[in-house]
Amino acid sequence: MPLLGRIKALAKRMKGTNIGDIIVGSGVNTIAKVAATGLGFIGSLLIARYYSADVLGRIATISSMLSILSLFALLGNHTYILRTIPQRLEQFGSRNALRVFFKVATLVLMSVCTVVIAVMIGLKVKPDLFGAVQKFQFLLYGLILVTCLKKISILALRTLGDYKIFSAFEILPPLFMMLVVLLSVSLNINGNQFIYFYYAPHFALAMLVFYIVMKRFLNRIHTEADVDQKSQLESSHLAQLPTYPGILKVAIPMLGVTLSNAVIINTDILMLSSFTDEQTVGIYSVYVKIAALMGIAIAAVNSMYAPKAARLFGSGKVQELKVLTKRATFLSFSVSCAALACILLVHKPLLSLYGAVFSNHMSAFYILLFSMLCNSYYGSIGMLLNMTGKQNRFFIIMSTAALINAVLNYYLIPEFGPIGAAWATLATVLYWNTLAAITVKTSFGFTTFPAIRNR
Repeated sequence: MPLLGRIKALAKRMKGTNIGDIIVGSGVNTIAKVAATGLGFIGSLLIARYYSADVLGRIATISSMLSILSLFALLGNHTYILRTIPQRLEQFGSRNALRVFFKVATLVLMSVCTVVIAVMIGLKVKPDLFGAVQKFQFLLYGLILVTCLKKISILALRTLGDYKIFSAFEILPPLFMMLVVLLSVSLNINGNQFIYFYYAPHFALAMLVFYIVMKRFLNRIHTEADVDQKSQLESSHLAQLPTYPGILKVAIPMLGVTLSNAVIINTDILMLSSFTDEQTVGIYSVYVKIAALMGIAIAAVNSMYAPKAARLFGSGKVQELKVLTKRATFLSFSVSCAALACILLVHKPLLSLYGAVFSNHMSAFYILLFSMLCNSYYGSIGMLLNMTGKQNRFFIIMSTAALINAVLNYYLIPEFGPIGAAWATLATVLYWNTLAAITVKTSFGFTTFPAIRNR
């Protein structure tokens, strides 16, 4: 009972604090991410069981194209929202923040139109360029729009501190997809009709989350405690809205960071497919997915950390930002260590379920696990740079890291196979995190490492 009382007292003291919000929010978000992963697996299993491999392949192709095209359509504005909206809320109030959100949404809409026109031209010039997408191009165009709308709206929820609804939207897409598959099977919906039916929840969820964001903003405008002061600031020259070139100046480097990260994540698989056989690629891809489970902690902490860091930096509270960053890093590193322990306990029986050949390259698997552990030790360092105006430096770091990763994979994989790919990943992780840590130290005078005290 005394221990339980202390835990309750600690929870009460932390309630409403920055780190307390991160602990609670990231905990809920972690549970949501794990549940979403499980639901996604069940949904894909149902499709594989009740529909042909061709249908699964079409869905995979459309989803991959959607992921790539929506990334270009967003132009880095999803990260821009994470940084700018919290600062606007802190300095000028909710009305001004809402106006910035609308301006970003307008810019994204124009970008979506540009991407759609480019795809239409590509399909006219070479109809078989995108394979299965050709038959579903108009569905893809609509999906690009609603995906971008949903993305910026969900991230706006993060900045408003609504972690419960934000986490709910981690679970809802795979849940609705699974329900749609079950309903399609019961109604005997097959072929191309099923694919249209499968993507229907995207449209409904985008409208729902946009409505929720608007409602949250309007409620904050009406109930803001310091309405008079915020109204004066809103009407002053200080609250002038950012221009479109100004938004792009900040957002484009953030897009470059996202693209560089995507290159780093996918280069090893692509290089392995070029230099080795399909079995080796399949084995390594399973290693990557299992090791990536350690990254859930960082992703969950980042989801709560980013808006908090942007607000503190916007208010000039560097000391509080330092304390929050170290605590957030300690939290994500601790959870990653716990995840690593669990993986080490179950990885052999888990891999045996896939088959005996999946134990052929265990050294590569252990190197990947160590890479994820190193990454978690540096914590939310990349998000810190993006949230504090250092996105240009971070873009340079990540773009050179992507180049180094490609070169290392090119030379190491032919010689060492999957182990070479794993070493390339570890070297890249250490490279960009170390340079990012140096940038943080020289810019703010502290490090993100949880075990190092700064004076």
